[in-house]
Amino acid sequence: MELDEHRHIGQRASTIVAELARIRGHIRALSDDIWLAIDHNDATALDEGVAFKRDYNRSMAAFDTATAGLVLLLQRFATDDAEDGGAPPGGHVVDPTQPHSIDEEFTSKRPGRLVLAGETVGGLTTWIGAYRAVIAILARRDPLRYADLPNDPRFISRRGSPDFARHPDALRIPADLGDGLFIETKLSTTSITTRIGRLLDAFGIPRDQLTIYLR
Repeated sequence: MELDEHRHIGQRASTIVAELARIRGHIRALSDDIWLAIDHNDATALDEGVAFKRDYNRSMAAFDTATAGLVLLLQRFATDDAEDGGAPPGGHVVDPTQPHSIDEEFTSKRPGRLVLAGETVGGLTTWIGAYRAVIAILARRDPLRYADLPNDPRFISRRGSPDFARHPDALRIPADLGDGLFIETKLSTTSITTRIGRLLDAFGIPRDQLTIYLR
């Protein structure tokens, strides 16, 4: 009986650890969405948004501190086989050495580095950063195709909203690529990874030439 009770506690502990990891991932993903939702061209909205984001970041840091201590305690009991056959849906433990393809689902996950056609970019913290890293590599490989991206219909929505532009006013939340082109950054994780895939197609690079590692 004591063995069964210990196993039950271990399963419950494992489930809670996985659930906390899932919740932390959602909280961090929402942080990016909140930032992208701010109207950066409206001074009042920007001030209010930055103030809210600071409060959110402080609360998120406090949550991380509290849960980190709890996880350390729970891991004393945790087993490798959580209730219901493992981690709950959406829960994941990140293995930074595990390769991932661009066509996977990355909601609530974070990039750490990527390898594209033999070029490695590390130190990534956001999907926008990964997006920009891919663009930079492709720009070096094919400058002419890169310069024509604002005219490529694959990067213009059915409503006429472009992903690339030569003037920031054409975009909702533009980011300067530093060479006369701007990119739209008001994008979800799925929107960004979809666009990265389209970029590889546009430049004639097989998608399996891009490998992503999480953090």
